[in-house]
Amino acid sequence: MSRKRDYLQTLALVPSPTYDRPSLARLQYAQPSSVQLRDGDVVVFRRADSPLWQFRYRIKNGDWHRQSTKRASLELAVEVACEAYDLARFRLRLGLAHNARSFAQIAAIALEELRRKNRCCPWQDRIRQLCQLYRALLPALLWR
Repeated sequence: MSRKRDYLQTLALVPSPTYDRPSLARLQYAQPSSVQLRDGDVVVFRRADSPLWQFRYRIKNGDWHRQSTKRASLELAVEVACEAYDLARFRLRLGLAHNARSFAQIAAIALEELRRKNRCCPWQDRIRQLCQLYRALLPALLWR
């Protein structure tokens, strides 16, 4: 019985650990460098030289499509990545391309084709006029 009391007395003499609360508050949460979503089909990652998050998703044929979220917050980046992945899957289900080109991109391609045809075409004046029209419209379309 006396051994038990001696043991209890020594336990009471041991001070309880104290934590320095201000030093714990100074610790910062380390964000992961990449996050996998949707069974690994969507990966949100941050490059070392950029504050913005990027993502890549796997399309049906196994290729990866990479895109920027244009967000610095991980929560918003995950939301943007999942929405883009859902949209790509929906477009593929409808038989469309997983990413759509804008009218400005198509106009730039058409302008380049017209310039190529202008070199060997008998209707050079008409094609030159169309090129001037496209060049006038293209800056306005790129800003939309």
